[in-house]
Amino acid sequence: MNRKLAGHIRDGGHAAESAREAARLWTQVVESMETALCVVGADGNIVAHNRAWRELHQLLGGSPGYVHDGTRYLDALERASALGHHIESLNSSFETAVADLLSGRVRTLTLELDAREEEPSRSLDVRSSPLRGSAGLLLLEHRLLEADAAASREHDHAELFRLLANSMPSVMYRVEIVDGARRFLYISPAVEELFEVTEQAVYADADVLWNQVVELDRSTSFHALRTASTSGPRELDFRVRTPSGVEKWVHSIARPHRDERGRLSWIGVLSDITARRRAEQRLLESESTYRTLFETVAQGVVYQDREGRITAANPSAQRILGLTLDQMQGRTSIDPRWRSIREDGSDLPGEEHPAMIALRTGSAVRDVVMGVCRPDGSRVWILVNAIPLEREGRVEQVYASFEDITERVELSRELRRQATTDFVTGIANRRSFMERLHQELERVRRHTQVSSVVASLDLDHFKLVNDTFGHSAGDAVLQHFAGEVAREIRASDFFARTGGEEFSLLLPETTPEQALALADRLRRALAERPAFHAGTKLPVSVSIGLAKIESADASTDELLARADLALYDAKHAGRDCARYRLRGTS
Repeated sequence: MNRKLAGHIRDGGHAAESAREAARLWTQVVESMETALCVVGADGNIVAHNRAWRELHQLLGGSPGYVHDGTRYLDALERASALGHHIESLNSSFETAVADLLSGRVRTLTLELDAREEEPSRSLDVRSSPLRGSAGLLLLEHRLLEADAAASREHDHAELFRLLANSMPSVMYRVEIVDGARRFLYISPAVEELFEVTEQAVYADADVLWNQVVELDRSTSFHALRTASTSGPRELDFRVRTPSGVEKWVHSIARPHRDERGRLSWIGVLSDITARRRAEQRLLESESTYRTLFETVAQGVVYQDREGRITAANPSAQRILGLTLDQMQGRTSIDPRWRSIREDGSDLPGEEHPAMIALRTGSAVRDVVMGVCRPDGSRVWILVNAIPLEREGRVEQVYASFEDITERVELSRELRRQATTDFVTGIANRRSFMERLHQELERVRRHTQVSSVVASLDLDHFKLVNDTFGHSAGDAVLQHFAGEVAREIRASDFFARTGGEEFSLLLPETTPEQALALADRLRRALAERPAFHAGTKLPVSVSIGLAKIESADASTDELLARADLALYDAKHAGRDCARYRLRGTS
């Protein structure tokens, strides 16, 4: 026991009483601490430990009563069945790693814990520091997430308490309160670093620490002191301002103790938590900023868990999708109610939703255009980005952001429709027909057994209709003719206006004989159902030229030239008829 400590204990300087007081402090302070502490000698054997260490050892699978002073520290670890022997950041063996810790070559050791599948992974952190004034002794501090290691048994290690108190960065103390007056029976040397006052100053005036508490926190702390129960621990966080003007956050934890004469004292620890509180403040500010962005950003944002279920959605997402948060929570991307489609109108399976791909592959998916249905039946087009969020190397959820691009998509589709559609009749134009004809020619070249026919159609005497009745009457004839053809052809056929009164018709999977029969039906339909404009009957007939698509055709131009020759044959034959041209005929 050092003289500085012995000179300030209650009975005034007697060595035996000093030793007893230090022993009691070991029991009341160290044994009651929640931190699992173990002191190891140069030979690797445990010299002292507190109850928190014993409880931790049993929590990890050690046998009750196995750990005692003199137990080999490595053996104690190996007896803990929950300890895995994989050591993070170290390539050496388990035994070598522990030896490195005990020898001082490393100061921190992290041991992974074996865990059942339903439990989260945990680790045991061991931090070492040499005990001041005692060569060869190490103080080992063990930290285990959610480990509960509070205890209050006696332990007879007076000298080790002195070494521990001198080594701890936190301030250990014992204060007696009599008739409202405070008197420190013990304060550890760390008080000078935390509060910038000496031990002697605290012993002389207990209020030297109390006066450093900032005014705003002092009333709260005083109320907590007055109302504190004497049957359990008390914890407080408060700010102090040191003599040099530095403001710090201090965490106090203390437990009440009554001696054999019934006098009440508090045994506790004061720790500097300034860095933690500042980190918490930064986190709160970051969370506040994130929450503000999440709530106010114009983009829709949803979070989906590893099963694809929506867990959160911001107001913009709710507005864009027409759903409340309650309606969205629990929905997945494969829910059929979305009726998702691609930009080309084809179905988009739920498994191919960007969020599901990101969850499955662990890679970001960006700039996917898709259409989804709102509850009112309307369709909204969104541009989606999906970012997987990992935890310990495993995708736990996905962050999907999207913007409403309905107006842009509909405008694009309208421009595309205008570029590929005839304005007067509403059917495809020449550009669309040539693209489709090229595709069909390529298909016939790949599958020579396929029989397809292309037809050129020309309305007879159409110029006379325009000259006699006007262009509006001519438009009425064109529209009437397009409607009659649409009634007769199949969904797989492709009909287009390719000139003023000229039309083209692609007939996949059709023989020349079937095409001639269709041409006759078209002529009869026009004869039976003439066009009318302003109450005037406008009889019209059509001449049709047919050509079979051959794999030997060099190009669509060669194919159309043959169909045009057949059309000329029909014109020369008196119009209102159909003719067919074989390849190679002139």
